[in-house]
Parts: sequence; C-alpha cells; structure tokens
Amino acid sequence: MRHRPCTAYLWVVFGSILFVSTRAFLPTFTAGDYKAAAIEKSEAGNLAAAIEDFRRAIQLDPYDAVGFNNLGVALMRHGVETRNVNELKESYSRFARSMVLKKDKNTKDNMKLVKNYMKSFGLQPGSNKQDNEDDDDLEEWEAHDEKKYRASLKKRIAKVCTNDQVRLTVTQKERAEGILGLKKFKKSLRILNLCGVVVFERLYAPELIKRLRKAQAKVVDDFLKGIEEDIDKTNTTSSEQRSPGRYELVNPLKTPFSDESFVLNPLLAPLMTRVLGSKRLEIDTHSSVTSLPHTPEQHWHRDAGFLFEHEQVKKQLPPHGLVIFVPLVKVTDDMGPTEFLTGSHIQCPQSEMVSKQLGNWQLNECDHTGATVATPASSGSAVIFDLRILHRGLANKSSKKRPLMYMTMFQEWFIDHVNFNDKQTASFDIIPPQLKKILGRIDNKEYTLLLEKTLEDLGVQVSALQSDYNFRKHTFQ
Repeated sequence: MRHRPCTAYLWVVFGSILFVSTRAFLPTFTAGDYKAAAIEKSEAGNLAAAIEDFRRAIQLDPYDAVGFNNLGVALMRHGVETRNVNELKESYSRFARSMVLKKDKNTKDNMKLVKNYMKSFGLQPGSNKQDNEDDDDLEEWEAHDEKKYRASLKKRIAKVCTNDQVRLTVTQKERAEGILGLKKFKKSLRILNLCGVVVFERLYAPELIKRLRKAQAKVVDDFLKGIEEDIDKTNTTSSEQRSPGRYELVNPLKTPFSDESFVLNPLLAPLMTRVLGSKRLEIDTHSSVTSLPHTPEQHWHRDAGFLFEHEQVKKQLPPHGLVIFVPLVKVTDDMGPTEFLTGSHIQCPQSEMVSKQLGNWQLNECDHTGATVATPASSGSAVIFDLRILHRGLANKSSKKRPLMYMTMFQEWFIDHVNFNDKQTASFDIIPPQLKKILGRIDNKEYTLLLEKTLEDLGVQVSALQSDYNFRKHTFQ
C-alpha cells in the first residue's frame, strides 16, 4: 500500500508556521527572500525546489527556528510522497534543531507526525539520551510534580554546575563565522537555565578588546583623578562606588563601547533572545567595573530579586534580565573574579529554604542550590548570568587593576530600580513619604523637563540636542 500524506492536516501545520508571501518571485539574496520564495514554490507544488530554497535560508540564518521547521515540513511532505526515508530522517533532525532554538507546540506535533511516518516505513528515530536530558532541563519550569522536580533538581545542579562544566571555549572559526556550533549552543542553554551562569572563553575578538581596554582605562583614570580633587564626585549620575575600591563607571555612547560587534555580538544575541524569550530586548546598563589592587571581597547579593513570591506563581519564571561581564585583562584567582552560588536563581517555596554557610556569610537559600563557582577568565571572555543569581566579587589580592565591561540585557518592560537611582527634582523632597513611590516616575520626567526649561532660559536650543530619528518604541522603526 502506498503511503500518502494527509495533505489537509500537513498544510494546516505548515501554514500555521510559515508566513505567506504574495510577492512575485525575484532573485533572492537574504534568508527572508529564500524563505518567501520557498513558500511560493511549495504552494505551487514544487517541493523539491522549495526544499533547496529553505536550505539556503537556514544557511544564511542558522538560528532561525521557524526556518528549520519550514524545511522539516517540506522534507516530510516530499519524503512521504516519494517514499524517501532519508528525507524523513532529515525532517526529524530539522524539527529537533528547531525545538532547540525555540520550543513550539506545532513543531513538537510535526516531530510526532514524522515519527509516525517513519514507523510506517519500518524506521525508528534515533534516541539521544543527552538530548532528552537537555530537554528536561529546558522544560523544567513546566514540571507537573513539584516535589519530584525539586528532588531531582539538587542532583542535576550538583552534577552539572561545576567550575569546569560552566565553561565553554569559543573557537577562532566560530568567532570568524559569528555562529556557535549547535551542540555548544544547546549546552550553553542548559548550563544557563540550570546553573544561572555560563562562561564563554575568548568570545570577543582580541582587536576589539584591545580598543575597549584602552578607552576604558582613560575613563577610569579621569574618574580617579577627579575624585582625588573632589571626593563628592564618587557617586554621581555616571559613577558609583559598589564597595571599597570597586567602582562602576557608565561608558560613553561612542566607539568602541557602542560598536555592534560588542553590544550585539552575533554569538550572544541568539542566546539572549532564547533565554529571555523575546527579541524585544534593551541594554539597560552599559558600564565598566574596576576593582583596584588589594580591594576586599564584596558581600553576597543579587543584582535584582525575583519579581514575585514563589507562592504567587508556583513555578519558575524566565529571567527578566541577563548580565554580561567581559574581562579586559586576564583575570586570575588572585585578582578577584566573580563568584556565584549555582542554582540560586531558581525559586523555591519558603518551606525549602535552609541555612547556607558561604565563607563568613550565613544565608538562607533554597536547599537545591549547588556549589559556589568562581569565574577567572581570559581577556575577551564573556561571563553571562541570570539577573537573579546570588554572587559577589572576590578580593583582588594582586597589585593590578581588574577592569571588566558590564552590560545588562533586559526585557523591554523591566526597569532596574536597584542599581542606579533616578534623579528627582528638589520639590520631590516635600512630597509626603507615602506618596514618593507612587509619584517617583512622574517627578523624574519633571526633572528632565526642568533641565530643558533651564537650558532654554540660558539661550540653549534644546531641539539641537535631540535626535531627529523617528523612533517609535513599539515598532523599533
């Protein structure tokens, strides 16, 4: 008996994932062009040609989950029609990669469908134990049995979240191509979701780091000279003393600090969007942190806490932000690398909080938390961590400065009220204490209007200081 696809069902799944293009076929150059052309060819019944264009699309955009799903559907349809078992096998692998890049119900349904077709042809999809373990970690927030999940979580954190395993080395080829290998990408997701921190060794190009190091050194030297003359300049709109001998300074918005290869690095961008679950992300903090020689260790802290109590949501929410540290020199153990309590970004019920001895600190944390890991790293590496993880800077026992770049990547709706204070007007001081919180944002806007009015009174043309770009925040156009 000849097996034929259920065309109506396949087309519903196929059409629900793909966007439909009605434009005429033109010479194609971008991934989007190839994908649109493939859709038109598929609609015309030319699946073989559509498959080739879908292949070109994912070659140009290897992190496009929809693109891999599209190719998987085309291969599945063509494989069933021509009884080509190799195309069915490839279809399954394309769906699997799509799921790695982005969890999606339609893609999951497609995987089940192609498995059924393969079984009807006498084939059995291969089973990869590591893939299954990764999927369990990536879907950990959906666990139906809270107690069972908590029982296994501690074991998984202890097994995976070690000093060696949270580190991944970026190759020269990956830097040149701007693409992480699939296994490395998938492993980084697993580590970040489970441990709360991952280290990419030598992620940034040495040439960029050299320029950043030189520019950052000038910012620091100017700041240190300024506070020698006037100590009141220590904590300002653009500077903050985080602890004795440890200073955070806002970077000027100019090259090399604003270079695309730094702020939107192609090796990191797909990881950011996957973990945060959105492409609508914003850099909130763009600064550097310098630990001077013989600086003592920091206290344990979170850069931002959990949005809700565990009892309110009863499951782990995706992070509202990620932090990226980039050392500008080789940071050794004696230079005070950042130390993390692995797994502390994952919430638990209050009943599962236990007392933890962390050096000289006694803290109440979830029982599932693992070992502490320190993150010494080569210059140009990237230490990426969940905004909610407990961490601290260790003591810089050396005679050298420890400079690193510091960026936070946030969901567009999240505002950090912890690390930097908004400026308020002088009249804010007379607002009753019970109204300060509710009126704080309005007064901050009033502060900006007051500055503009003051400049205008001094004869400054304020409009000349403003951008002419028609920037609509809701569309990014």
